[in-house]
Amino acid sequence: MRVTNRGTIIILEWDIKSSDDVKNANEYFNSLTRQGWIAIIENDKPHRLLEFKKDIGKILFIPLAEGG
Repeated sequence: MRVTNRGTIIILEWDIKSSDDVKNANEYFNSLTRQGWIAIIENDKPHRLLEFKKDIGKILFIPLAEGG
């Protein structure tokens, strides 16, 4: 599993064939989404991900914008 930052975006990547990577990625996904981060996947256009899907292999997390 690999976690990198691109500005305020967190990129989570894992080996879909590794049970340890999938488990760790799932735990990381749950941790960030509980904190209010929005999970998205990039296909033709960004799509919000509401639950962890182990076969994706890459998820981007964006912070929830603070209103005022």
